[in-house]
Amino acid sequence: MRFFYLILAALLIAGCGAKTPSSKTSGEPSWIKGNSGFSSAYLTGIGSGATQQVAADRARGDLAKAISVSVESAEQSRKTSSDTAYSAEFTSVVYARANRTLEGVEIAERYYDEKNDLYYALAVLDKRAAASRLASEISQTELEIDAILSRVSGSNAISRLKLLNNAETLVKERRAAEAIRSVLDGMGGKLFMSEADVKAKKAEAIKAISFSVSGDSEAQKLLRESLTAIGFTISPNGTFDAAGEFNLEMTKDDRYHWAKAKIDVRLTDRAKGETAMSAEFAAEESSQNKDAAKNRAIAALRKTLGQEILAKLGE
Repeated sequence: MRFFYLILAALLIAGCGAKTPSSKTSGEPSWIKGNSGFSSAYLTGIGSGATQQVAADRARGDLAKAISVSVESAEQSRKTSSDTAYSAEFTSVVYARANRTLEGVEIAERYYDEKNDLYYALAVLDKRAAASRLASEISQTELEIDAILSRVSGSNAISRLKLLNNAETLVKERRAAEAIRSVLDGMGGKLFMSEADVKAKKAEAIKAISFSVSGDSEAQKLLRESLTAIGFTISPNGTFDAAGEFNLEMTKDDRYHWAKAKIDVRLTDRAKGETAMSAEFAAEESSQNKDAAKNRAIAALRKTLGQEILAKLGE
């Protein structure tokens, strides 16, 4: 649901311009009851609070919520197509972008209720102006994606992975912007590239990265299982030698046994003889049963280890 916040990134300078903002209205204005007086060309949000700033922030939040409902409804109706499925990763990317621009929506009117010592604010968004700014940002993002993808074919497997990670992030942002633009002016939805397209290219890059994992220690077994699960190739002649040291720490409080499973992983580039990555990964779990806590911690580490190594390589 959080993906709607991307709209706010596009609207930082878009402005609304529907009415000249005023600090106080004589008598209780009708917009407090939901009758803003603005046409369908605008979106509005109402907020109240003990200070003008609180009221303004809540008005923007109310406007963002209205956008959220509209975008979520539109996306739900499209979920019959696999190309429009949105992931938690996608929502987190656009949520981070929203945090930079929450102040971008204009406060068109303010009102102070002296009797109840309460401030009100009306946030207004010009949909056409916002959609126009989004269209410009979408075009720029497409150019950035094209530039990244043009470098993929001539790069080694690790570099391809890094480039495709960047492209995937931009594709998610672009798709969110298209969904929001569609709500604002009905012009979104243009096909460019799906997350599935980028993920397929990433899968190829991952498969091209090979590891040699020798030995049957707990650490080596854990590495072999985790790397295979992600899609990496395990080969005696792998590009990287993968080695690990496993450690399990057990503690106990008044109620639970706690287990912390840790593994120090070292990846060595066999051709260069250099360390490509050195990092510690850990998972902690608890249970009233000591063995159960231990098994849970190891299982949790096994579940996340491959993804965390993939993320490190793709940084």
